[in-house]
Amino acid sequence: MTRRITALIVACISVVCLASPLFAAEVSLSVAASLKDAMNELTDGYLKKHPAVTFRKNYGASGALAKQIENGAPADIFVSANLKWVDYMKEKKIIDAPSINVFAHNSLVVAGNPKLKITSMQDLLKLNRIAIGSPKRVPAGEF
Repeated sequence: MTRRITALIVACISVVCLASPLFAAEVSLSVAASLKDAMNELTDGYLKKHPAVTFRKNYGASGALAKQIENGAPADIFVSANLKWVDYMKEKKIIDAPSINVFAHNSLVVAGNPKLKITSMQDLLKLNRIAIGSPKRVPAGEF
């Protein structure tokens, strides 16, 4: 899954950076915090081959980033972890609708004691503690 996300992010960055005028320019990225490690790795690798490109990275919650962009923060690329914020920006005409693409997906996982086999939601009742992201802040668990 990580390789798939990495490949798709590289493709996205490559499309933006292949335009000749951008080779000496700065590319502003507003990226969901959950993709920070992947984005740092991708941009570091890209910079080795294209040192004239400068990436200005802004990481945070998708909603916070969308609001920043709405209020004038520079962003050439917005990578959201939640499609609701992409739709919000589309409705506000902040982003170019034809440029919107879903390029990665993720999966929810259970990390914990390997002796406990979790195969269904009912199995979660066997656990002593469960920690999740706040449904008000992250799209984890939304259908």
